[in-house]
Amino acid sequence: MFKSKSTVFGILVVLIVIAIFGYRYYLNNTPKEDLSAITKPSDEVKSSTESAKKIFKPEDKFLRTKLENIKSEYTFTKDENPIPEGLNPRKYLKDEVYLCQPDEFDPTTVKYEKVVNQSLSPSEFYEITNPKDPDKTSFQIDGWNKEGEDKLSLPDNLDSTQYKFGCASQFDSVLVFKKDGQAIRTFTNIITNVSQKTISEDKKFLVLENYEPDGANYIFKTRIYDIINDKLIDIPQIDCVLSLNVFWSRNQLISTEEVDNAKKLCIWNPDGKLKIQVNYPLATTTSSKLNINSNISVNGDYLSIYNHSTAQYKPYSNCYLSTYNLKSGESKEAVIIKSDDLGNCPWIDIKSINDEEVTFVFNKQEDL
Repeated sequence: MFKSKSTVFGILVVLIVIAIFGYRYYLNNTPKEDLSAITKPSDEVKSSTESAKKIFKPEDKFLRTKLENIKSEYTFTKDENPIPEGLNPRKYLKDEVYLCQPDEFDPTTVKYEKVVNQSLSPSEFYEITNPKDPDKTSFQIDGWNKEGEDKLSLPDNLDSTQYKFGCASQFDSVLVFKKDGQAIRTFTNIITNVSQKTISEDKKFLVLENYEPDGANYIFKTRIYDIINDKLIDIPQIDCVLSLNVFWSRNQLISTEEVDNAKKLCIWNPDGKLKIQVNYPLATTTSSKLNINSNISVNGDYLSIYNHSTAQYKPYSNCYLSTYNLKSGESKEAVIIKSDDLGNCPWIDIKSINDEEVTFVFNKQEDL
């Protein structure tokens, strides 16, 4: 009798072990897209932001949630004629523009040395040894806090070096591109924070904004630089490009600007052609719908803006996604997290989107 019970107990243990390993094998071998089938839809989550990040900590778990019709007062609207005829360039007198870099800075001829000063931040930087302007001598290479932190990742035969000058809480830089070790293009007076975020996903295009000398004036320009073909493409200075807020979403360029209590957002193709300009409401003290600090991205024919709303919008604080179909003009939204506090929303990476649902993962590297 004792042997019979031990045998049954042993069989049960073996079955339990097999079940556990079988379930783990199922999880590990299920395609990522299918994991959402055994994960609760994110719009059912009612927890604080911190709890949500703990729940969805694995980045390899794809989550899905349905898109609902958006409230009419928050609908995106399309600008039909965003580029007026006879658009004038943005021109400034040189005396009106203060730059941190010297008037003349040629990294191939200027003499400089590395300096270490623990009382300053950054503590390691470069100093021009024969300056014409003693107030404009310090710079950093490919970054600011640390040398190399913003080094651009380019195709094998291409390289770049950024000489970044800082003063009075502002920065500007000189950027040199090389092909097969030979300099092919130098940009000066750049006010864009040049980093990997200013280069397209395929590493073929860079966006930058700078002041180009024009006699006694500067002309402010926003341009796409075709790195492979060493070609410059001007972006017209329309409303949506006036705030210096330009960045890439995969291989589409996005620019945004606040105008008349609304936000204008433009999507540009790499060839500089405007794909669309849309408007949407800004956050106010009574509604934080679509606020200025948003995670904006383009996925195929869909523009998406990930945001954080306050309890004034609904009885709880939401992390939500607003979407706009670039072809049909339809606006929709989805609640990603229903949160009881006003903390930050964990950023998301959208993997796919259609008119009915969005598939995403949480990005635990940074918060909105």
